[in-house]
Amino acid sequence: GLSLTASDAVATSDNSVKVVYRANGAQVGTATWITTATTTKAGQTVGDAANGAKGTDNQNAAGVNLTNFVNNNLPTGYTPATTTATYTGTYGNTVYVDVVAAATSKIQLKA
Repeated sequence: GLSLTASDAVATSDNSVKVVYRANGAQVGTATWITTATTTKAGQTVGDAANGAKGTDNQNAAGVNLTNFVNNNLPTGYTPATTTATYTGTYGNTVYVDVVAAATSKIQLKA
């Protein structure tokens, strides 16, 4: 059957926060978090549920707050430089997230 999922609105300075992921000062990825609230304005602080705020502007169409969105959208092969960080931002601005390359292990097969 037909199923519908909620989708994010178009990003504007009044409803979104850009996330830039950086490793050693170089940009390695970006993402844009968009609130479901319709009354927010550029420059207002996001009410992030991870920080205990109960605002109505603290989630996107998928029901995810800014902190969880940042952690869920890490570039492939990277982990947060600080694992306990919570992220806050203001609408129309950018949140910079420091990441580090994830540890990899090399396996050598012998015939």
